Amino acid sequence: MNFRTPLTEATLLRRYFHFLMEVALNNYTKKILYCPNLGPMSGCDVLGSRVWFSNLLPLSNGYLDVIELIEVDGNHLVSIDPRHTKILVIEALGAGVITELLGYHFLPIEEGGLGGLGSLDILLNSAGDRCFMYIEQMILSDVKGKGEGYFPAVRHGGLLHLEELITLRKMGHRALLFFCVQHTAIESVSVAESIEPNDSLLLKEALDVGVEIVAYKTIISLREMVLVCSIPVMFSKMTS
Repeated sequence: MNFRTPLTEATLLRRYFHFLMEVALNNYTKKILYCPNLGPMSGCDVLGSRVWFSNLLPLSNGYLDVIELIEVDGNHLVSIDPRHTKILVIEALGAGVITELLGYHFLPIEEGGLGGLGSLDILLNSAGDRCFMYIEQMILSDVKGKGEGYFPAVRHGGLLHLEELITLRKMGHRALLFFCVQHTAIESVSVAESIEPNDSLLLKEALDVGVEIVAYKTIISLREMVLVCSIPVMFSKMTS
């Protein structure tokens, strides 16, 4: 996917109210930008980081330019906007990049269309077999430079949707949790050390019943982003 406008560079001064960032432009003037990611963004909101923004997101009371990329950990880029995640996956499906889903096409679930499972996405192949998928953005990386990404980042993310995927898998459907990695330093995905016991049990149950968990990384430049290949997902803590 291409960015909607050419990106402008700035320096991060502070983040506040979760959805706003104050930056300094190259001419030393200050500017308030919209931050489309309302999560904790650990390691991605460090004072002095280089950021890039696109222009003019319409809001109810006017317009704000939008933070798109943040530089972290020695020139690595992070795409923070979760709204891009599904676009990247749909484009990769169309290009045949996601080998686990070759032969499937994307069809969104209408709100309430599956008895409250409208938070999931559905993929149907030509034979009518169903694969239900939840797409999760991943931008949480380790601070030790090991190239690892971690989940869960927060409790309201993919692990809650595992409950729905487990139910669908027990009904006989294919069920898949898909991590779209939008952080160029991440080369593998692991379970976070701080995972809560209940989350750990839920994840183990999902693996035991056959829920698939995969991760694909994104190549990011100042012009475009492309989902390119799968990366390893480690479950040693779940199986030990």
